[in-house]
Amino acid sequence: MKGPYYLPLTQRSAKSFVEEGKAFDEPIEAAAMFAALTRIKRGTHSVHLGHLVADAFHPFRKEPLDGHTLLAAALHELEVSTFDDFTSKLRDLGHVWFYQSEFKAMTG
Repeated sequence: MKGPYYLPLTQRSAKSFVEEGKAFDEPIEAAAMFAALTRIKRGTHSVHLGHLVADAFHPFRKEPLDGHTLLAAALHELEVSTFDDFTSKLRDLGHVWFYQSEFKAMTG
């Protein structure tokens, strides 16, 4: 049995984005949301989430406004309007967890 995958995304940030449309403070969290929404849309296995986050990080860091628009459109397309909807759809695909503490600014 495989262990859960921890998205580099806090529950607070995810909930604020899903329910209020608040932009992410850190690009790593936006990249993690992208990976989660991609998993919901395509049924991507959790083993691929790390690659999705890594691939999405730099574009979200470079163009955060474009990334926010992309994420908002994906939420709408998937008919996700509450945090409970979001977590329910993720839970249906397997074990994915969120970090509890906030992320510090990443440089590089």
